[in-house]
Amino acid sequence: MTNPESAKPEKTEFLIRKAIDGDIPQVVALDNAGFPTPWSESTYQKEVNNSKGLFYVALLTDQQSVMAGFILSWAVVDQLHILRVTVKNDLRKMGIGRALVEKTLEEAKTSGLKMALLEVRERNTAAIKLYLSLNFITVGLRRKYYTDTGEDALLLTASLVDLGL
Repeated sequence: MTNPESAKPEKTEFLIRKAIDGDIPQVVALDNAGFPTPWSESTYQKEVNNSKGLFYVALLTDQQSVMAGFILSWAVVDQLHILRVTVKNDLRKMGIGRALVEKTLEEAKTSGLKMALLEVRERNTAAIKLYLSLNFITVGLRRKYYTDTGEDALLLTASLVDLGL
């Protein structure tokens, strides 16, 4: 018998929308939980209004006050640079991260961007698996990219022109 408090729901419904000022406290909390070196509240505050940014949040449909995850990217010339993606620990493996990345890639393609790129920790196998399933390819290695741990980063890219989303 499973403990109902620890069991994950079979289907989690969520909606994705652009981030707004009021989202920042939950974004910061998720960032603190998801990354060894979190960004500051003021950094995220600036990103909400960054005209070059694509900043989306996922909210639980039945509890829209609960943020499930977020993605932050920049449009640089004709490229999308994915900077941060995270999903609340107890809501992972439910398609939220995939939906956030897909939404961002779709918006980037619609905006005329041609390529997406990102760095990912070499040991983050779940994220790498997700990106590869979305037609990203590994094009390089950035040695000791992460200053907090000295870990290497894989550099991944994907063509938005050929994107089948």
